[in-house]
Amino acid sequence: MEVIAGTKSQDEKTKTPLLPQGEQLGSDQPPAVVPMKRRDISRAADTIHNAYLHHDLITYFSSADTAPFRATRAKARYALAFDGGICQNRVLTVDGGMSALKYQVPRGRKDPWPHVFAEAVLRKLTDTRELVKRTREFADTTKALVVDAFGSTVADMYEIQGLGTAPEVQGRGYASALVTAVTDLADADGHDVWVVTTDAYTFYERLGFSVVRSATVGDANPAWEGAPIVVRIVRLTFAVFTRYTVMSERSLVVDAPTHQRIPVW
Repeated sequence: MEVIAGTKSQDEKTKTPLLPQGEQLGSDQPPAVVPMKRRDISRAADTIHNAYLHHDLITYFSSADTAPFRATRAKARYALAFDGGICQNRVLTVDGGMSALKYQVPRGRKDPWPHVFAEAVLRKLTDTRELVKRTREFADTTKALVVDAFGSTVADMYEIQGLGTAPEVQGRGYASALVTAVTDLADADGHDVWVVTTDAYTFYERLGFSVVRSATVGDANPAWEGAPIVVRIVRLTFAVFTRYTVMSERSLVVDAPTHQRIPVW
């Protein structure tokens, strides 16, 4: 979700710094999180495809996708999304695409128009009527939840737009390191972070996020035989507190602002 308000975007003001790198796998240091390079796109597209192959929402979409070369088309869309993010320096990775995260900054720019156009053409040529219906249902549901939860303030928040880890390296802390890298950037800027998820909300809760809104998709669709899918909006709230210490009746010491994440219920 992006709202452009005509002011200079956060990504125009600053570039994402190279994040500190940890030691090699097997040490006590966290995984090395770095900006993704284009040479990592192919592996990252495979990572996302394999990570979400049996995901509830992806299954909801893919069961309505009867066009040929479904896997190839899915990977092409992931590759376009990553390339668009790399153009804005908004994609992070661990181990050269084995785990990847795309995010957006407050009042950030949309992906470059050639990427948006290419994906739109690909969907226009291959998406079935039922798939279009389900995609629109999810988009409308998500938009309503975001508007209800945040209103116009969503423009001033960081958004995690996509996250996935290859099945063979899951459990090593890659995804946690990627999310923490983004929340650290948001902390430094004094902004909240939000993300749309379904069954991964407990993962985000362990990192300090809280579910702020939820709704279901698929429950009113007679063509869907599976269980309704719960769509959740989770948020990590940044708050700035100023601590006052009274030293005497004539003096007042004001400490520097203390940054603290607090959950929103």
